[in-house]
Amino acid sequence: MSLQFKPTHKYNELFDFAKFYGEFGNRQFDGTYSKKKYEEFLKIATVNNISEKDWPYYHIEKDFYSYNAMGYRTYEFSDLENQTFDIAIGCSFTEGIGIRLSETWVSHLEKKLDTKIVNLGKGGASAKYIKHTLFAWVMSNKKLPKRIFILWTEPTRKTYVRASGGPQHLNHSWSINNILDEHDIIINEVYKKTLSSNVMWSNDFVEDYCSVNILMKSLNVEVHNFLIDSMWHYEEVDFLNYTGIVPHNINFNKDVIGWYKTTGGVLIYPAYDGMHLGERHHISVVNQICKVMNNEKD
Repeated sequence: MSLQFKPTHKYNELFDFAKFYGEFGNRQFDGTYSKKKYEEFLKIATVNNISEKDWPYYHIEKDFYSYNAMGYRTYEFSDLENQTFDIAIGCSFTEGIGIRLSETWVSHLEKKLDTKIVNLGKGGASAKYIKHTLFAWVMSNKKLPKRIFILWTEPTRKTYVRASGGPQHLNHSWSINNILDEHDIIINEVYKKTLSSNVMWSNDFVEDYCSVNILMKSLNVEVHNFLIDSMWHYEEVDFLNYTGIVPHNINFNKDVIGWYKTTGGVLIYPAYDGMHLGERHHISVVNQICKVMNNEKD
């Protein structure tokens, strides 16, 4: 008996968030859960008399989030054909969940480098998402960027394709919480198996990481790789050294302190939901990226 592979999606549509989730246009909050978290945190900020300078989210604009036709918080892809641009990609930190677009590290880096940066960040994104999205960009015959800035997410995070054709991101504490069908149960079981072995998830990450860098290098696109130390530590990626493509470490501990004390005793400037990091962390990322790029020039 011969087996045939019959995908339910076109590769270049795999991460069309507007198609699968209706994520496009303007909105005040990124989902009802986000609104609930904001209201909870607003009470904390109000009770503690936090200044708007430290937490500028006492007012949330109706168009706080603005997404293009494909569901990304960035320019329309159709407007890029005759322009030079860069790409930024990562998870919710890159998308800028909980902060205004102008407050994201992508927007700040645009100003620093005097360039246009397309933001392909998506909340919950994994290394697999990063690889598939960048491959889809190339396979869709879109114009290539000059540079790509990647904030790699924690390596145990995974993305699978559901029976509907849409992406499903999973993390240690996450599971598919919609109506489960047979395919979704299988996805959950596969993910649990992956987490049971460091060899499985680390090899998977190396494959994603190297695939992106090798593809873009072959196309003469610069790739700048960064890891955020709050997600994983630099010493944990020694296995990447043999590739010759060593990522740079982003560290928040030295130059970002603030008013909100977490359960771990860390002081931060939070986003409007009290869960994601605020603008000062994003500015810190830009400063460290620029320092790396300046050192590379020297």
